[in-house]
Amino acid sequence: LAQLAVFRGGCDLASTEAVVDLARHPGAPPVLEVLSALRDKSLLFGEEPPARREALRYRLLVSIRAYAFEQLERSGEAPGALDRHARHFLRMGRTWSRSVDGRGGIEARAQLALERENLAAVYRRKLGNTPPDAKILGQTRQTVFSAFPLTPCDVWATVPA
Repeated sequence: LAQLAVFRGGCDLASTEAVVDLARHPGAPPVLEVLSALRDKSLLFGEEPPARREALRYRLLVSIRAYAFEQLERSGEAPGALDRHARHFLRMGRTWSRSVDGRGGIEARAQLALERENLAAVYRRKLGNTPPDAKILGQTRQTVFSAFPLTPCDVWATVPA
């Protein structure tokens, strides 16, 4: 549950499998079974985006996500989970942004729309690094802003004061 707190705006199974690391939990079931168990306990919700009925997305309630993130930080696993989240969405964002104007462009735009909050979260986290990792920050900004109509105002509106 705690590692799911790094996602913003939900996640699909593929993203969850890329980010959640169960290696520290010997005998843990596969990620899909973990998601199903959390859903059965109403700790996680599954929803189908209107435009993509075949793509189930998982989402934590804000209060549950906040508690889960506190637990993630206490466990010492937050840096690793946040890093896996950033690497996954940078990789996928680059893939989708390269496809926007070509074959598969509609699908790429749909994915960027679904993952907008995750991409913006990566950008905000990288922006807050001290000292900033200029290469990763530049890649993140390019991924978020070049292929999807997300304005800097959208990002700054969600940054805590």
